[in-house]
Amino acid sequence: MGTKITGAELEIMEYLWEKKQPCTFAGLLEYFNGSRHKEWCKQTLNTNLLRLKRRGLLKAEKEDTKTRYFPSITRAEYETLCAKKILEESYGGSLGNFLAALTGGTQITEAEKQELINYIRNFSD
Repeated sequence: MGTKITGAELEIMEYLWEKKQPCTFAGLLEYFNGSRHKEWCKQTLNTNLLRLKRRGLLKAEKEDTKTRYFPSITRAEYETLCAKKILEESYGGSLGNFLAALTGGTQITEAEKQELINYIRNFSD
């Protein structure tokens, strides 16, 4: 499943996540050109939808003469995939390397340390 998506593709996903119900091509085009003032032509929207489908982030189901589009994963699942990809690509998959980069080599506070310990304990249970 590909996580690198364009700004337009992310806007489509965010709209569908918030809408929480399948949407037709016409409904998407109306929303983005009307409410979001995008001025997308049909081909632009179709290209973005096809890319999202190829990446496995979007599903389409034919219902009568209309196709309805909906996310194949939740926003939380997408964010987890993105975070894991960043961790793997930038920090060799090491949470320790990530934390070292995040803190910039400075000491973390006692409260931050306790928060991490609590998280690890809860995660391990």
